[in-house]
Amino acid sequence: MKLEELSTLEKTFNQLIETLLNEKAEHEHFTVRLSSESSQFTRFNSAKVRQTGCVDDGSIQLTLMANQRSSSRQFPFTGNWEIDWELASTALQELRDELPLLPIDPYLVLPSGNHSSREINTGKLLTPEILVPSILETVTNLDFTGMYAGGIVVRGYGDSSGQKHWFVTDSFNLDYSLFMASGQA
Repeated sequence: MKLEELSTLEKTFNQLIETLLNEKAEHEHFTVRLSSESSQFTRFNSAKVRQTGCVDDGSIQLTLMANQRSSSRQFPFTGNWEIDWELASTALQELRDELPLLPIDPYLVLPSGNHSSREINTGKLLTPEILVPSILETVTNLDFTGMYAGGIVVRGYGDSSGQKHWFVTDSFNLDYSLFMASGQA
């Protein structure tokens, strides 16, 4: 995921929070949680690539609270405002229809506070074009088996009390084994 795509994702998330604030009824409260990733996965066997692919995925969990009741919906988050708002609006209406049918939750805690945070940690992950050569050139003559997973992880949070948190970090893992001629790893 490029920085401009991250920026679009963050803008769409913020717009979703602001629109929900404008759409909420006086007695309603909500929380919005974003979980998103853009990752590359590559599986190696005998120092050769056996499988590779990329995953771009995101989801929103919208929780609506009113009259000491709460319910949630989860839906995909794309970063495209028109698509995301249509899904959020549908989820919001479904939650509004469902809440009066639910029992009272005596332990329900409503969002409070207005803290905000924004943290972006970017490193230097290998690009998909140089990942495989970078790994394989050092293990060419070895019986190397493993799995690489790396990419960008995004978490977001917003609620009806005005809190907003945004967190982005790079992450990677290379889990591997080297096998000897005797078959021992």
